[in-house]
Amino acid sequence: FSGLPFDDFRPAGNGESHRDVYQRTIKFIVPIYTGYAGGRDTIALFCHGGSAKMLILHLMDLPIIHRHYFGRWHLDNAAISIFEVSRESVTVVAVNDRKHLD
Repeated sequence: FSGLPFDDFRPAGNGESHRDVYQRTIKFIVPIYTGYAGGRDTIALFCHGGSAKMLILHLMDLPIIHRHYFGRWHLDNAAISIFEVSRESVTVVAVNDRKHLD
């Protein structure tokens, strides 16, 4: 890890750090949902697990700097996470829901 903080470590080659993924994900997704916050529209976002984790951390106002969120927290393939987002709050409806796969 070369003494870098966990969120700044980049794998060899062209790898991204957790901070890079967070910033890229939020830069893309936030304008999408802020344009609809408080409305009656439903937005479906389909993404890889790493991007989904970053969006969840952002919506829940949790820091990206702690290993706990990555090492112990797993999102299954094709799982559904649902959040109700308004200008005032974020409500967690479901995270990692797999009922549709059973």
